Amino acid sequence: MGMRFISADMVLLAAGHNPALVSPEWLKERGLVEEEPNQFVHTSQFSLFDSDTISLLIDNQRLHVTSKRGDVAALERLATIGVEYVHLLPHLPYRAIGLNFRWVVESTVDEPIPSISTKVEESGDLAAVFPEHEIRCGALLHARKDPYVLKLTIEPQDNDALVYSFNYHHDVSGFGIDELGNCIETLPSLSKQSRQAVRRTTGLEG
Repeated sequence: MGMRFISADMVLLAAGHNPALVSPEWLKERGLVEEEPNQFVHTSQFSLFDSDTISLLIDNQRLHVTSKRGDVAALERLATIGVEYVHLLPHLPYRAIGLNFRWVVESTVDEPIPSISTKVEESGDLAAVFPEHEIRCGALLHARKDPYVLKLTIEPQDNDALVYSFNYHHDVSGFGIDELGNCIETLPSLSKQSRQAVRRTTGLEG
């Protein structure tokens, strides 16, 4: 059984993002992204910048930045992009920040992935409700810890993989720029937390 990183991304929700601002030149001049794009799309509704390691999409309601690498340096860079962006545009009415991480656990010949029970406590077994069906169960968890609410989805893929999707949602309405920056700067540590959660729940820890 093995585990691998899929992606990490950051979403900044606010009315009034301006897609017209974003260009490869603007990103480089302000130190947000130094790479050259493999693809750049600019319309009146959105702008898309895509390079080897970063994908950045901006429309009127959100900035969505995805890191294609999961090493510490890449995650710290992703957080820095968010912090620098809110300092460049402090007037936007930011209302939410999402810090998201996806991992996949895959079976090997020697060790299959763990299964998630079909039993509901004190209510019986879901498998009995669907006789003669092949059943694979996932899980949905909501966990609150100030300043975020975590939504964790565990989804089975065929018979040989589990995909873990972590969404750390921060309600930041009324936050000042420093408070916004503090939330964004937790991105690397939350990524580490998500990795540890996957390892602990699948027996890969240690």
